[in-house]
Amino acid sequence: MEFLSKFIRLSRGTSKSFQEEKSFQDETGMGAEPGDGFPILNEQHLESAGDIPCELLIGKLKESGAVILRNAIRNKREFIRLTKRLAPGEERGVVASENSLEFHGELYSSGCPPDILWFYCVRPAEIGGQTLLCDGVTIAVNLLPETTEFFMKTPLVYERAVGRKSWAYRFKTKDKRKILSELQTLNVTASFVGETLHTRLETSALRQTKWGREPAFINSLLHALDSTGRADVSNYGLRTAIPDSIVNELRTLTVRYAYPIHWQRGDTVMIDNTRVMHGRRRFQGRRDIVAVNGICTTETLLMAAHR
Repeated sequence: MEFLSKFIRLSRGTSKSFQEEKSFQDETGMGAEPGDGFPILNEQHLESAGDIPCELLIGKLKESGAVILRNAIRNKREFIRLTKRLAPGEERGVVASENSLEFHGELYSSGCPPDILWFYCVRPAEIGGQTLLCDGVTIAVNLLPETTEFFMKTPLVYERAVGRKSWAYRFKTKDKRKILSELQTLNVTASFVGETLHTRLETSALRQTKWGREPAFINSLLHALDSTGRADVSNYGLRTAIPDSIVNELRTLTVRYAYPIHWQRGDTVMIDNTRVMHGRRRFQGRRDIVAVNGICTTETLLMAAHR
């Protein structure tokens, strides 16, 4: 109850219309002007060559929700070493298409979102391809009161259909009973129809951040609704009916508070995935970004800061 009451106290509405806010968009349709910035740490903050000051990094992450490291990580090996020190996870690529991607929290439609999302830029795109960040705490504060009330009363329902290759890779097993058992522990309703895994997750659009326990709008709502932009992503959709007025409001706010990362080689980004959503502008040319879905605890970060 205290958590929900905090949402009500913080929600204070917006002043600009959706049409007014569209003037801030560029040709990609994703926010052209940066909202509130996120801290950038560079070589001046290094204790020695390649030695990241973890106490400073963690402090900035908890304060702002995301931190950009520039000219601080010399290669992919140093990047992986940093992720293993603070929030280890499995290395992966990103969506390979040149399409833009709507704002979303990583894996919020799956029931097991990571605590930390890492990105490392091996090669920026020739044109476009900026990753966009949006602070879910800021979005929650600026929701209209009636929108906050809607999301407090209405859960988001995601449904997904996953082929054998994808679910075997995701769960590292072909044992269907083990997979169903694991999903049950995540409160995900699941069943197999032949070799296709069908899941249904009911969750909230409004959540508490891991650090600070602040109300945040963090989910995959807009991403799930953008069926064209994510056509190459596994088959899933949002089954909750969201009024057009609320969708327009959310697009207005995410455009207003979008912060673009203009990638440079070697850039590393550490994102609090319990707070900050991310998206992407469409691009041209080769783009190589490495991602890691990291899992950690507050204790892990505190220990790392004092090593």
